[in-house]
Amino acid sequence: MSQDFYNRIDLTTDNRYTLAKVTKDIVANIDKQLIVKVYLEGAYNVATGLMKTNLVNNNLLPNSQPFNTSPWNYNGNENVATVNEIPNNAVDWVLIELRDATNSDILIAQRAAFLLNDGSLQDVNGRAGASFLGITSNNYQLVVRSRNH
Repeated sequence: MSQDFYNRIDLTTDNRYTLAKVTKDIVANIDKQLIVKVYLEGAYNVATGLMKTNLVNNNLLPNSQPFNTSPWNYNGNENVATVNEIPNNAVDWVLIELRDATNSDILIAQRAAFLLNDGSLQDVNGRAGASFLGITSNNYQLVVRSRNH
């Protein structure tokens, strides 16, 4: 039955989908590579359990991360040289943020990556996940931003 029903309920007081303790414990041990599953409701296909790849199928994904404008104003330089380097199963770009564990207003690090149709992330270097260099083991809040899903 779980294959036929998908719903996300936010029971947190701040309506920010804060992380469960077990997830915080995992994020606390980040060395350089963050591996998470992310599902965008608008792209999710309940029948297949995968997200749609309409943007990549129609050559609508940009080679460079698209978060350099308002409201994100992220100045990262993540990009691939050609559209052929965009994964065939890419759904879209996402912006991953690590924020202070106790004060979500404090941004620690950001990284743009490809979101794949199975919910996994792929860095522009082709590695699974999102690469965060120089991040120390600590507790963080994880924020995933999408363009319009």
